[in-house]
Order: sequence, then structure tokens, then C-alpha cells
Amino acid sequence: MTKKQIINRVTYWQNKLGLSNWRIKVTFQNFKRLADDDKYAAIAKTESNPTYLLADIYFKIEYLDVVDDPAIVHELLHLVLGDIVSYFVSNSKDLQEDPAWTNYFEEKTVATLERIITRINKL
Repeated sequence: MTKKQIINRVTYWQNKLGLSNWRIKVTFQNFKRLADDDKYAAIAKTESNPTYLLADIYFKIEYLDVVDDPAIVHELLHLVLGDIVSYFVSNSKDLQEDPAWTNYFEEKTVATLERIITRINKL
């Protein structure tokens, strides 16, 4: 996708997922995440402040050609789950002691919901 197409699809999915009250800034830049390796590398990442409904979605410039609707939905779903994840982390000693579990459960849930939503959207 081109940068313009990505921005348009983010806006489309933002409205479709009921996130129209969020202010979302889309940025294109290269970044390295700890989870990146030769086999799996993040093509995007999301940072948010659920209290103020603000978010930044960063798309890696080197991977724009593989950005698709499922990837965009995936990043936006992190906003949907942000409050829930924060609540569980702040109320679970186990999650505070081992943050890798937080990432595992959040990513697994987001990936599952992303697949459901994008499949339903094709019907």
C-alpha cells in the first residue's frame, strides 16, 4: 500500500471499529522492536494513551508493501484492548513480575479478533 492508502484504510477501520473518538496519528518510519528477528518482524506498532484517547501508529517504511487490512485492524485493536490490558497488569502481581505474559496474551487476543473481524468483513 502507499502511505495515502494506509492513512485512508486506518480512517476506514477506525470508524468501522467504533474508534472515531480517538485522535490517531499515523507515522511512517523504521524502528526496531525487541521481538524482531530474522523470521518475524513487526511491520507496525501502536502506542496509546487510553485516558485521553490519543494514539500513534507507526508503520515501518521498509514493509509498506505488505501492509494490508488485517495489519491495520490488528494495530487498531490494541486501542480497543488498552484499558483492559492496563487493568489486568495493574491488578496482577504475576503480570507485573513477568511482562512477557502481558504481551503474549494481548497479542494472542488481538490476532484472534483481527482474523475474526477481517473474515466477517469479507462476507
